[in-house]
Amino acid sequence: MPYTPPANHSAQLSVVLKYVDAFSKLDAASIIALLDDSYQHYYFPKSLGRPVLDKAEWGARMTSLLPAFERFDLDILDLTEGVNKIILHGAVNGRTKSGLPYTNEYIFTYSFTEDATEPKIKVVNEFMDSAYTAKFFKEMTEQKAKAVGEQPAQ
Repeated sequence: MPYTPPANHSAQLSVVLKYVDAFSKLDAASIIALLDDSYQHYYFPKSLGRPVLDKAEWGARMTSLLPAFERFDLDILDLTEGVNKIILHGAVNGRTKSGLPYTNEYIFTYSFTEDATEPKIKVVNEFMDSAYTAKFFKEMTEQKAKAVGEQPAQ
């Protein structure tokens, strides 16, 4: 059953709900606005070999990646909240503008600044279905290469 937030939820849960909503709207600027200047983004499992990204690096990645999608619906399946921390289990049902489906599953752990009224996200640990992610990006790259190869010479 999908997650339903409590009516009177915390400021940090409000931030996460805005984050999820901004992803579903493909709005990188709104996501970036929720991040603290000290932001760090970690990708897991470590076997993916992805580097830790700071706010500018991660923001640039989202700004370049999200426009490739026509839909990126991030649904909350489960959520646990603690002091300055939220753990979210989510699933994405999306599609690229070129028609490639994207259905991935994630666990996000968000850590926040200690501002009780307007917290910012300091750290995100992002766990993903790494096998699916590798397959998807391989297909996306192949699809782009094929599209470029089919373009008439100018």
